[in-house]
Amino acid sequence: MYVYRTAQFNRKIEKHNLEVPLSRFCDKVRGRSIEEVRALFKSNRLGPYLKKRLHDSNIRAIAQIVPVTTAEDSGSVLVFFDLFIRGTGDYEDFIPEATASGPRYIDPQIPMAEVQHWFQEQHDRDLQPASRPRLTQSPGLLPWLNLPDWNGDREAVYESEIWKPQLQTPEMRSRVGKYHQLVERLSRRPQPTERQTQWSGVLLYGEDHCYILFSRITLPSAPTPILFLLYPFAREPSAAEIDEIGDRTHLYNSNHNHLADPTSLNQIKTFSRHYY
Repeated sequence: MYVYRTAQFNRKIEKHNLEVPLSRFCDKVRGRSIEEVRALFKSNRLGPYLKKRLHDSNIRAIAQIVPVTTAEDSGSVLVFFDLFIRGTGDYEDFIPEATASGPRYIDPQIPMAEVQHWFQEQHDRDLQPASRPRLTQSPGLLPWLNLPDWNGDREAVYESEIWKPQLQTPEMRSRVGKYHQLVERLSRRPQPTERQTQWSGVLLYGEDHCYILFSRITLPSAPTPILFLLYPFAREPSAAEIDEIGDRTHLYNSNHNHLADPTSLNQIKTFSRHYY
């Protein structure tokens, strides 16, 4: 099952610094059936809604499984749309309204037209072959894939499996132009303000609430240096959030670090979704 997060929900997640536990839970949801997803929430249901306690806090994430139908496919999407602090008036007001709602009721906060469009994008992406040719400049590319006007004096750019999905979220779409600029700078030369993180080979660069976690890789078998884009953040990430990206991409953790001393270009391609 796909997981969609509304812009309002993402703003609240950022405010309460809960991106790490939420992303960990979303990773568990993806690809599961409706019954398996409901089981992950255990008995935490309010009428047609599902609620999830995040980390060890009193905060409850509210979601709903909604049916989606497009011209080419149909399915279900888990939509996270609101966040409440248990015990507050807003949460107490929400409970009777939720339990009184019928099983087919869809919350008005869920932008169904946008969810359907997003669902179609995910479906089309998953139908693409695992091995893709190099991307080329094209007016038809979506905004988050438009390539800078490079003339060959740059590093090859690889994207992790979770780079593009994060840029496709409603919150991040409005910032893709800024990330585009940051990537162009990084691909041309190291920037004075980029810095090493707690992980060897993992760097951080950003400004104006737009940060990029990335790696610079040089291999004898690669014709040019590689700029590996790991994850875009809407603010400067904490050490724990950087650790979490290592687990989600499987590139670095307590057992290994593929970015500290990569051995081959094929090894890097294994962990990437796009390159150009």
